[in-house]
Amino acid sequence: ILRSHHQERLYGFGIIPLWGGHPDEVGVSPRRGWNFAIAWYYSAYKGIGAEFSLKEGNGDSNWVSSYRNFKHENGVPYRLIAECVSEIDSEGNHLRYAQRMKWFTAGEPEPSEWLEGIDTEGIALPVGEYAVAIVAHRCQVEFGPVTVSALEPITVS
Repeated sequence: ILRSHHQERLYGFGIIPLWGGHPDEVGVSPRRGWNFAIAWYYSAYKGIGAEFSLKEGNGDSNWVSSYRNFKHENGVPYRLIAECVSEIDSEGNHLRYAQRMKWFTAGEPEPSEWLEGIDTEGIALPVGEYAVAIVAHRCQVEFGPVTVSALEPITVS
């Protein structure tokens, strides 16, 4: 539930289903890179979206994103379902990550349609361990119960 936000600043809220940390060289401080996927509402796009981003050290950042218009209301509870899976080939080689999400008003039926963000640009996030986090950027948000479960890789041909 979005409680408040600064009217003149960009804000967003949702979940980071893949947080891979800061891929920088050992001993570099402050760390300049990032490695993540996010599923959230972002006011810059006035919509909900799924993004991947990878920036190694002081190199260029790479982004893959997919957004859909969505008008949210303060004080209304929403449900967010987000999945990130690793796609592998028939020999078990990692190809890319795929992310999909559903965002809908609590109490309403879950939609059948997913909003998908798939790395088709060749900037797949590195294979490794990832954390999960909730995010409230420049806003006050109340999060309800959160369930996190592992998903098996998807084999694609």
